[in-house]
Amino acid sequence: MLQDRAKDLARIDGLGHLPSGIALARKFEQKASGGDYALDQALGDHIATVEQMQAVFEKIAARFGAAEQGNAQALSGIDPGQ
Repeated sequence: MLQDRAKDLARIDGLGHLPSGIALARKFEQKASGGDYALDQALGDHIATVEQMQAVFEKIAARFGAAEQGNAQALSGIDPGQ
């Protein structure tokens, strides 16, 4: 899952052993996971929002289908000869 892959980014290597490299690596690690509104948290929020949207769209589709069926039944009851 994408969230799990974001957590894998929480360990950054290759920026050296100088204090500035260590600080920079730490900053990037915090952006991936564990920091203020890190990537893993942002992805979780986006996933929750999309799941809520999906539920709303499914309800809309069900209501539309029910209304369409009711309209079709009402129209089929009309006598065209009158």
